[in-house]
Amino acid sequence: MRKILGEILFWLHLPVVLVWIGFFFFPQAWWGGKVSFHFWFIIIVFASQVLWGITMMPIRKRFGMGVCPLTTLTQYVRGFPISDLRNYNHTFIVEFCERLQIRLRSSLLNTLLVSTLVAVSVQFLIETAW
Repeated sequence: MRKILGEILFWLHLPVVLVWIGFFFFPQAWWGGKVSFHFWFIIIVFASQVLWGITMMPIRKRFGMGVCPLTTLTQYVRGFPISDLRNYNHTFIVEFCERLQIRLRSSLLNTLLVSTLVAVSVQFLIETAW
């Protein structure tokens, strides 16, 4: 049962990732509020990870900015204690790519994620400035 629940929690990440990345390819002509929604979506996801990282500081004994609450729950259901590093150094995208036999380094992933945050912020600033 834990394995099934772990898989369900793992796959719950997919809609978040699809919105995060997919909205770059979604034509703005189809939805005028796309840029604003995309910006606030990414800000909320990013803020939830920062807040979760702050919340987990007493357990981890250090701050982790990219700590996903859903990943922590997934890893916990898989049998790892909350204090285990695999709850904090693990990402859905890296595991997903590994399942597809693609090796992706966390440092590259972090760079890509920050780049998307910057790109969406620039889009948002350009749209709101006009």
